[in-house]
Amino acid sequence: MVTVTLQVKKGAIGAFREAVLQQASTSLTKERGGRCFDVSFDTACPERMFPYEIYDDGETFDRHRETGHFADFDRQTSTERDGATALLAASKTVAIWKPHRLT
Repeated sequence: MVTVTLQVKKGAIGAFREAVLQQASTSLTKERGGRCFDVSFDTACPERMFPYEIYDDGETFDRHRETGHFADFDRQTSTERDGATALLAASKTVAIWKPHRLT
């Protein structure tokens, strides 16, 4: 399971919402092994977004990160890369979780 907490730049909320929803849709329709890609929007702070992804296993997630659409989305949302600032995100925190299922 992967979670991402994003703080979107002011003025970029609409563009970011479009990009993250397209990323979710493309991931689910073009890749195998992705079980869930939900995006939650903070009702109190429109600049905060929380994508939540579930993959079959670590290898599936690794393959996801090697796709062209992931590279494009990551470039737009990474806060800094090679001295260049992101187009849309002010901050980004990625966490990878190992779930403990009771069922």
